[in-house]
Amino acid sequence: MKRLIVILTCLGCLAGAVYSADEPTDLFGRFLHVKGKVEMVKKGEVERVPVKRGDLIRFGEKVWTGENSQATIITSGKKIVNLVGNSELDTTADQPDGKMARSLHMKGLFEESSSKDALVAVAGVRAEMEYILSPRNSAVKSEVPVIELAPLPPDHTYRIQITGGGLPSPYKGTIETNVLDLSKVELRKPLKRDQTYFIQAEIVDARGGLRGKERDIFMHILSAEDYEKISAVEKEIAQFQKEDPENPSYPLILALEYEDLSLYSDALAIYEELHAKSPDDPFIERQLAHIYNQTKRITDLKKLTEEAEEEK
Repeated sequence: MKRLIVILTCLGCLAGAVYSADEPTDLFGRFLHVKGKVEMVKKGEVERVPVKRGDLIRFGEKVWTGENSQATIITSGKKIVNLVGNSELDTTADQPDGKMARSLHMKGLFEESSSKDALVAVAGVRAEMEYILSPRNSAVKSEVPVIELAPLPPDHTYRIQITGGGLPSPYKGTIETNVLDLSKVELRKPLKRDQTYFIQAEIVDARGGLRGKERDIFMHILSAEDYEKISAVEKEIAQFQKEDPENPSYPLILALEYEDLSLYSDALAIYEELHAKSPDDPFIERQLAHIYNQTKRITDLKKLTEEAEEEK
């Protein structure tokens, strides 16, 4: 007997590309979670083959799950399809059961290669669990983030100026650590949503001499609309994960949403946590490598690549 369970969410419509140019036009979706025995018959073939996370599924192909097994697919139509044990999914039907999850951007979900034109990241911004990197157009959810710069040498200070959003500049001052908490300082004017700010950070020695700079640190605060949308997605994903805590599909989907909004470090934190739990998972490793490349964390990318080569 066929059994198919579909979990769905509908949080409002966010625009976003589903396919990359390299994907097949008959793409049904991609497996984001595979547990136990999951097999499929590929198009034009007759024998079942094992499925692993990251594999594609095209229209015309079938999937089976064994006893105590599970699979989760995110479809090209932005559906989240969960198959429980002893289930069968037949994609030869015009529209397998399910409803649209129109809130999900899914941009980049089906991309296999990393962008080569990502801009350089030179510093970080963190507020509690919120942490952003600094290529141009990186974003942050908070209107008063905590900015974490490179560590200071002994007896040195940071001379900080934040500009943007019109005159006067929101902040100018000196700090003795590498952390500036904008919720705890007096701003000349509040930071505004949907505005991009430039952070100039100069390293100064005890005599006031300039010893270095952090360059090209840009911070974009999400618009009120995007903030509300990502908050709604976070709430829905949290509920799904509460019901199915061992399924990594939901944090993966959230990470992809973060990437779409340029919340790079929110996405990075998820990929690093998933990679720590499943270091041998090639799909998660590829996603982590992708975002390291996007944010030009060359040292981390090199280390990840070297670890992967050693495992081979």
